[in-house]
Amino acid sequence: INRASFYRGIIWVVFLLGLCLLIKLGLWQLSRMAEKKAIEQTWAAGQKAAPVPLSKLLSGDTSPQPYQQVLMPSLSFLPNIFLLDNQTQHHQAGYRVFHLALENTAASSVPTAFLIEGPWLPYGATDNGRDFEGVLMAPPVLLPSVAYVRFPSRGLALSAQAYQHPVKWPLLLQWIDTAAIGRLMGMPVAPFWIQFDKPRLPALSPEKHLGYAVQWFLFSGLWAGYGGYLLCRRQKRRFH
Repeated sequence: INRASFYRGIIWVVFLLGLCLLIKLGLWQLSRMAEKKAIEQTWAAGQKAAPVPLSKLLSGDTSPQPYQQVLMPSLSFLPNIFLLDNQTQHHQAGYRVFHLALENTAASSVPTAFLIEGPWLPYGATDNGRDFEGVLMAPPVLLPSVAYVRFPSRGLALSAQAYQHPVKWPLLLQWIDTAAIGRLMGMPVAPFWIQFDKPRLPALSPEKHLGYAVQWFLFSGLWAGYGGYLLCRRQKRRFH
């Protein structure tokens, strides 16, 4: 094989890899569109359904659903604070504070604890602004009558070291694992958390993802067309 044939082979391999990448990006956007549609449907179902007492979810009488509305009971907050890392707000990175709480009227002898989403904390506040940290990490005083069920997503689990002893509070987490928190605390912890603010839908709608998918498929069509044009031109040169 001569050098020219070798380089042409490399070019065609790169061309095919680029075509596969463009098609893959289009298919990925279609899958994201389907995910966003499912989220919107789940969100709409949760908003239409009547609020359920939180005690029924904690006791297992009712199965919790994402974005479900719950009636909040009287609570007692445990002193343990969790900081979920890599959370953004207004294009700034920081932590999301989570509190651990119990029902005051829990009927079970071993009550189930649950996480409550707290405020967002910018990076640096836990190191320098101790007064600022104390205000943001304090448990909420006024509780809404209705809150919302949210489920943690595992995401990229970098290390399970945070859930192991010895523990330094507030506990910095890369992801929320309610089962691991339960083992750490020595008590059952609900597999969901409670959010006081009304959940928002993702910024990118399914229609946006469909538009991006069409864009990537158009790019792949142009890429394939250009490759076909080069191939035809090469064939003509061979026969002339």
